[in-house]
Amino acid sequence: MLVNQIERLSKSDARIVVLTSTEPSDDAIVDVCEKNGYQYFRGDLNDVLKRFVDCGNYFGLSDYDDYIFRVTGDCPLVNHESINDFIAERGFYLSPLRQCAVDGLDVEMVRFIDLKFLNLILDKCDPQREHVLGAITKRDTQVWVSLRNKRLSVDTQEDFDLIEKIYNHFGRNDFTIGDLVKYFETN
Repeated sequence: MLVNQIERLSKSDARIVVLTSTEPSDDAIVDVCEKNGYQYFRGDLNDVLKRFVDCGNYFGLSDYDDYIFRVTGDCPLVNHESINDFIAERGFYLSPLRQCAVDGLDVEMVRFIDLKFLNLILDKCDPQREHVLGAITKRDTQVWVSLRNKRLSVDTQEDFDLIEKIYNHFGRNDFTIGDLVKYFETN
């Protein structure tokens, strides 16, 4: 599933870096990255916010000019169009956080400086450090109405079965969000 997700996202104009933990249980993720030539960064298991900031520092991101896109591993249907739409719009909104509000098509975009600020102000035990961007309260959202009630993330076997059915339906890996809308309109 990770390879499919990265292939979908790699067509975007953004650098793709897989963030994972330093825990031995995540060695398999690193193996997939190394086998396929994907960039990755390892950090603290529970302090995901710090992991993002450390990754940004490692790759030399600029505080004000660079943005981080967060796409989680349980959202394998996000594609490059979502990332490119966010890139195109980044100068046109004032909120520090830009999100897609459809479960399973989750993309979050935030300026690197805003992540660094959160890292400084949040207590080391704050549960928001695990969820990275939950502490930013003002949210601009974009909702594809026909997908609003669909669950497209993978947390259960039923979720996995649906995603597998979608991939089997299209028979390819380059389907778009528009294709998903049409799929759910007819299925």
